[in-house]
Amino acid sequence: MKKLLLLFILNVVALSCLAQGLESASKKISKLKKSKVDTIVSVYRYSSSMTMPTEKGKDCFLTSSQMLFWTKDGEYFKQAFDNCNDYKEKKIDSTIFIKFVRDSIKILKTAEILPVKCVFRDMAGIAHYQKNNAPKHSKFTDITIYTGSITLLKKIDHYNIITENCDAEYLNDNWETNNANILKLLFDEADREFRDK
Repeated sequence: MKKLLLLFILNVVALSCLAQGLESASKKISKLKKSKVDTIVSVYRYSSSMTMPTEKGKDCFLTSSQMLFWTKDGEYFKQAFDNCNDYKEKKIDSTIFIKFVRDSIKILKTAEILPVKCVFRDMAGIAHYQKNNAPKHSKFTDITIYTGSITLLKKIDHYNIITENCDAEYLNDNWETNNANILKLLFDEADREFRDK
């Protein structure tokens, strides 16, 4: 009974910390919108039903991270948010997110990462498909773009991005298409940015 109570208390504390991190990012987005920033890009990473350990705090488990990018008066900024640390706003030289989003908004409206599709092509070139046994737990990235009156939300399941082969014979038929997708470019750029909080 004591173990169950302790587990319950730890879950409540973890959820409370997570909510605080997300609340700070939401407040920042609201503040930026009020200050007439015309383009904001939010990259939010989280996992489903699992935690990701971090070295940022002895008792902290990183369950989600969010990074905001924006430009104001010709200068570029970013700020990270998570449930383990407070990060300061950083001025940066430029950001691919803002430039790329502005130039590609029409393409981004319809862009989607396709699910893993397992195919084996025999000697005659005939495709044989098998059921994709996607994991029940995965990591996800939500890219939200606020530009003018437009708000776009793009959800990316990391499993669909990283899976090239379903097994030794069956390949992911959507691998090349996903790797050429504009969202994959933003996903890769987010990886670089998250390493430099």
